[in-house]
Amino acid sequence: MNMSLPALPAIGKAFAVGTPTIQMSLSLFLVGSGVGQVVGASVSDLRGRRPSALAGAAIFVLSTCGILLCRSANQLAALRCAQGIGAGQAMVNVWAVIGDRFDTQEAARKFSVLGIVQAAGHLVGPLAGAALATAFAWHSIFWALLAYGASLLLVLWLRLPETVADISGRRRPFVPEAFASFGRVLGRRHAMAHAVCLSLAAGCTLVVLTDAAFVYMEWFGVGPGRFSLLLVLNTVGFALCNHLNMRLLEYRPPERIVPWACAGQCAATALLLAHVTLMTPALWVVVSLILAAVGLVGFMMANATALFLAHFPDMRGTAAGVAGSLPFLVGGAVGTVLSFVHDGTLRTTALGMTVCALLAALANSFARLAPQVPDHPGGGAR
Repeated sequence: MNMSLPALPAIGKAFAVGTPTIQMSLSLFLVGSGVGQVVGASVSDLRGRRPSALAGAAIFVLSTCGILLCRSANQLAALRCAQGIGAGQAMVNVWAVIGDRFDTQEAARKFSVLGIVQAAGHLVGPLAGAALATAFAWHSIFWALLAYGASLLLVLWLRLPETVADISGRRRPFVPEAFASFGRVLGRRHAMAHAVCLSLAAGCTLVVLTDAAFVYMEWFGVGPGRFSLLLVLNTVGFALCNHLNMRLLEYRPPERIVPWACAGQCAATALLLAHVTLMTPALWVVVSLILAAVGLVGFMMANATALFLAHFPDMRGTAAGVAGSLPFLVGGAVGTVLSFVHDGTLRTTALGMTVCALLAALANSFARLAPQVPDHPGGGAR
């Protein structure tokens, strides 16, 4: 997702458009990821985790091939959306497989491990993207993504097991059953509040990701190499909080951790908004407050996801699709709005982050009114 960030200005120049315009391709990738997770969730529950993941990886590979052949910014944006659809369809199965195999407390720990693994990808992404764009050209980034996607497709084909116990019993009409499943998930308001909380908390991070090139490279004049290091710093903070969350879960249940993380994110984003509005923005202050806001998502995402999936032992694929797609839909929507209303200052970024953080805290307050769900692992393959 973020491998192309250091090359956004160069891509914009190649297609004769500005950086805010080319950032739209990233927003559409996020929207596509949300749509892909919704579709992949239904396929996952009704046809199995394995075929859903394989189909998503194949779509990712094919759309990446198209990106290498595109000739305009509009074509790039459309193909990035398709690429996101494939990535989302594959990714949603990760959450569902973990939910199939572990109870709520252990699932929260596994989601923290997953966060650390994802952070490793975020560490490699901007650094590799900057190196490739500097040594070759921006096309080389998508050649690398094509090689990665093809390798991933092969690994999934050879190694991914099916964790839904009885697929044969789920061969019901696809579309009506998919709508019915989503209706049942969306109808549980207190449970949905967990998903809304994690999506808005992650949306705060995606605001940073979408506007990072403007904030660091254009406003503060940071070069591609240093820009990549700043993105890496955010990822290190996110990974560290996931690691601390694993330790904290030995002593505290997930529902006790999320409120404190929400409060911390609200404080960090509010201070950021005050700083860029009332003072001359200083790079070290902006970096520190963004680091705090992004890092705290490591506490919120793993725990809120585990709490949400615990409500749906028989529809984990659909529930994972809802939980996984909402952050990307929120991030894509906020990023798209930012592209249109951006006033050329840091206030737009800070305000978007603050709104996401405050709404996440409100959603968590509502989620805490939900009745307790008994801990039990899923019925999938072991």
